Amino acid sequence: MRLWTWQKKGFLLHSGRVESLMNSAYLNDFSRAFSSRLLMVKAYVKVWELFDTDQILWCFTDKKEAVGAKNNPWCHGCHLWEIDVPVEKVKLVCCVAWHWVLQRGECGAPSRFENLFDRLWRLHLSGNVAYTRNDFYSDFNSYWAGKSKEGLLASLLISATCYGCAEAIVFHPIDENWIVKDPTKVGEWWADKEDRNHCLRS
Repeated sequence: MRLWTWQKKGFLLHSGRVESLMNSAYLNDFSRAFSSRLLMVKAYVKVWELFDTDQILWCFTDKKEAVGAKNNPWCHGCHLWEIDVPVEKVKLVCCVAWHWVLQRGECGAPSRFENLFDRLWRLHLSGNVAYTRNDFYSDFNSYWAGKSKEGLLASLLISATCYGCAEAIVFHPIDENWIVKDPTKVGEWWADKEDRNHCLRS
């Protein structure tokens, strides 16, 4: 499975150790409120307990999303890696469940969930023209708001990708043979005009 992951410059996917909470660029993104960062730390600890390790790499399953994330503050000082991991070595994560684990509240639109909302709404419409997108949006968020933290964690892992609703976790270190694009060797490939155009076409 082709995946993409942002990691700090100097960090290698196939050796060393994943950085501690204290040094994590993502969890120490000071553009976020302190209370938000505290919730994120608690959520990550829960995930580490779920897998019985803190040596995990969060990955994008969609190339457009991965490249598009480069302007986020937590990507500054980071490199984007492209890897190809055997499916059995990948843990797929439901982004909606993770969104709620982080206690961010309703999945607002427009957002990365916009396409997901539209697809699911059409599936549930079933000819009922009176059931509006806003109705579904309300029911969708009510469903997730009704789940306990344990229920959200139980919903975290999914079996298939869905655009706008799936990220991936792989365990560190990875097999060096899984690395497709190593930014320490090929440079900032995601910044190349040709590659950006390919992203837009794919």
